[in-house]
Amino acid sequence: MTNQQTTSKKKKTKDPTPSPAKKAKSDEASSTCGSKRFKDGNVNSEGIDARLAELDSLLQSTKYSKQKTSFKIRNGNFFSCLTPSKSIADSTPNDVRIFVVHKDTKGKTQIHRATYVFRGQPGRFKCDCPVRLTAGSVDSLIGQIRAIYRDFRRGTDWNDMLGIGNPAAAPVVKRYLEAVRLEQSFSSVLPKRATPLFLDKLSVFSRHITHKLSNTHISVCDKYILLRDIVFFNLLAHTGDRAGDLGSLMSDQIRWIPGNQGVIFSLTKGKTVDIRDPRVVVLYYSAHSEFCPLKILKQYLTFCDEQILTLAPGFVFRALNFSKSALSNNPYTSSAVNARLKLYLKSVGLFEGESPHSTRSGCALTLAWLGFSNDLIKSHVGWKSDAMLKHYTVGKDLHNRHDSAQAMSNCSASVTSRIALDLGRLKNYTSFERVLK
Repeated sequence: MTNQQTTSKKKKTKDPTPSPAKKAKSDEASSTCGSKRFKDGNVNSEGIDARLAELDSLLQSTKYSKQKTSFKIRNGNFFSCLTPSKSIADSTPNDVRIFVVHKDTKGKTQIHRATYVFRGQPGRFKCDCPVRLTAGSVDSLIGQIRAIYRDFRRGTDWNDMLGIGNPAAAPVVKRYLEAVRLEQSFSSVLPKRATPLFLDKLSVFSRHITHKLSNTHISVCDKYILLRDIVFFNLLAHTGDRAGDLGSLMSDQIRWIPGNQGVIFSLTKGKTVDIRDPRVVVLYYSAHSEFCPLKILKQYLTFCDEQILTLAPGFVFRALNFSKSALSNNPYTSSAVNARLKLYLKSVGLFEGESPHSTRSGCALTLAWLGFSNDLIKSHVGWKSDAMLKHYTVGKDLHNRHDSAQAMSNCSASVTSRIALDLGRLKNYTSFERVLK
């Protein structure tokens, strides 16, 4: 290759380093959407502060946040009364145990001794056996304390050697919970579960509500409450939703399926529901024509339209205002639902400790006995763990054990001897002749 060709080739090669003039121009362009805006004072600092305050206020307004704040105050007040005085910042695992023992005295479960006749029986009896929190409540309490320390920047774990971290996560606190469980196991304290509410009992108090609606002298607001309740409880029983989640249903989140075949709810706010994982509920017309949830939903919406009780935009199920003379803009809360359910069941003499969660249990058990899989039941009701399904469908296990017990009782000696003979022949399968030698 000649020197001339080499020189021309070098000229074609571009220098990757930009010239000082180009670099200055590039820096000026990049600063127009960054530091230059701050220098010119174009940032709306008041608007930013207002927005941050708005979001903080929204977080603090949730039911969970209010409960946590209240619990944090009580927890801090207790530590300040200790000798020497403590705070959330310097409390230890032993302080956590002392607080839990203090709360334990305010329980409702009687822990009977092994020799007492009331052992294993639910309820309160006139004996000197102590009344405690259930092991599940103690576990939940420790979890709440652990969350407070985590929010206080004390982490999620406890280091015993250094004596730092989250005191509620310390091994000594975990052993305390194990001891409580062991004590209650000896006393035959069974975990408290929601009493299932099935459609038969729901139909009885729905007829009671229908009878009250037939009174022509009741006010529009009283009639609204009765119609709202009969729709709400029937929807709960068919969907298995949480009362608080269904109470937060907005008018734009409920739509008719084409052809008026049913409705679809799209819940985006709830205890375990948010915009990242909305809960979609499909509901069709029921074979139980007397209290088909969709038919009575139509009646409810028609009544509100005729009486000019505006539901849109806003919550589909609402509370009344303070004077009970008009609808408020507030949702139908789970505590109000619980009070109304208890009132109706007591009115017909059928109250057995049911709560709004009873409809979830009844719905799940009905689906289980109809033969649906666990995954489908969890999807329908809105559970994400097998533990929740097992907690609410304990009756399903008893039903399955009933079937197996019946089969064992009908098993004759000739059948069991044949099973033993077959097992005896097959257990030494390694000595059988090979198919491929």
